Amino acid sequence: MGTQTQDQALNQLARGAGVSLAGKIGGRLIHLAGQVLFARLLGPESFGLYALGFTVLRMTALLAPLGIPRAAIYFGARYWRKDGAAFRGLVTQAAALTSASALTGGAILYFSAPWLSTNLFSKPELLRVLSCFAFALPLLTLLRLASDLTRVSRRMQFSVYAQDLLQPSAALVFFLVLYAVGYRLDGALAATVASFICALLLACVFVLRLFPELFSKTPEPKFFAGEMLRYSLPATLGGIFTMFIVWFDRLFVGHFLSAADVGVYQAASQSSIIFAIILASFRSIVAPIAAGLHADGDSEGLGEIYRVSTRWGLYLSIPLMLVIAKVPGPIMSLVFGTDYSAAALPFVLLSLGQFVNMAAGNADLLLIMTGHERRWFVLSGTMLLVNIALCWILVPRFALTGAACATSLTIVVLFSMAALQVRRTLSLWPYDRSYAKGAVAAVCAAAAMWGADFVFPGLTGGQRLLSALLLAPTVFFGILAMIGIEEEDRVMLRSVLRKVRYQFQG
Repeated sequence: MGTQTQDQALNQLARGAGVSLAGKIGGRLIHLAGQVLFARLLGPESFGLYALGFTVLRMTALLAPLGIPRAAIYFGARYWRKDGAAFRGLVTQAAALTSASALTGGAILYFSAPWLSTNLFSKPELLRVLSCFAFALPLLTLLRLASDLTRVSRRMQFSVYAQDLLQPSAALVFFLVLYAVGYRLDGALAATVASFICALLLACVFVLRLFPELFSKTPEPKFFAGEMLRYSLPATLGGIFTMFIVWFDRLFVGHFLSAADVGVYQAASQSSIIFAIILASFRSIVAPIAAGLHADGDSEGLGEIYRVSTRWGLYLSIPLMLVIAKVPGPIMSLVFGTDYSAAALPFVLLSLGQFVNMAAGNADLLLIMTGHERRWFVLSGTMLLVNIALCWILVPRFALTGAACATSLTIVVLFSMAALQVRRTLSLWPYDRSYAKGAVAAVCAAAAMWGADFVFPGLTGGQRLLSALLLAPTVFFGILAMIGIEEEDRVMLRSVLRKVRYQFQG
């Protein structure tokens, strides 16, 4: 790959990941604020019902679209600006297939809600939660399709505006209004559904503005639903299995333990997802870039993107992991309240699993975007069965800690194996000697954090948290700057700084 092409790919990665990271962190903070508000105003029991129902919604939303949104990125990167007829056919078929499957999934969830609430979870009061979320399922599914279509343009801000920022913001505002007039759990449910409607409308507007060729009547659109489904089904099943691994622990907690325990565990799960946010910010832009580079046969460029995105994902994650390992109790108590202090150990365990996921980079995504989706399907399906067995054994014996151990261990093995599969099938490996610089910076940051306890003994939980938040990133990035970063990292930073200057000047 030539220097100019290399810089162009890295600039696209930097701009896209920067926008996506800022949007996803902002959106996740808004979502977390909403979850904290729900937890505090609804109480552990009602919040547990909401969390359990929302988990079921998100799981069914993975199944409902049959993987069409991911196929839209894979084929869209091939055909956009190259074959207008194929691109129009892709969007038309994707919308039709997703709508039909989402409506079918919503109907199945609605009619199965009585059995799920009474027989599976032994919580009859869960019925109205699941019934309400059945109407939200088609909305969420179509929102994901429209959001993914905007990413084909490699302009991440449109997906960020609709899915990451507007949806959680609207849910929070609607809930506050409904809570003020006396609605509690029903208010949270109605607010969630209304937020999906608003976000979907905005995402559809963005799609139509980004791709005016969709209005063209010539040439006739090409249709290849069979090819799209052959790709999407194994790819989406692999993604579904992965998400089920992350979510099944909550279902086992709901089955074996109380609704209040579900609420406490949900708090730990939500907090540990901060690592997934960082990874997702890179995935959003890596997916279309990887699909394009693979279609062009540029394996060197693919390796460059894999290496740089993995390294910077780790750089952003290390200070967070150090803070979580140092003060998990104060984080949970200060954010969610003292009722959620029991979530501290599960929070650390789940965070460790997600950190390893981060360290593996976008290994699963590379397998999917380079035509090896069946390998990921087999690997993730196998590990899902392992996760179910571990949850079944550990949750009844060790409660919340057992659930966290089962999920974290499964994630560690799954994504470690995915990285090895990428090395075996694509001859790509993201690690080299440059990672030693990050390791040195991490050791120095950890020493500074734990050393502060000896210098300033007797600090309160809140003071220890503040100290960790100040020391971890300051020391880590300070040492990293002193040691020096790689040239490809400088290319990324220059692109990010140009983007920041442009935003402020604009």
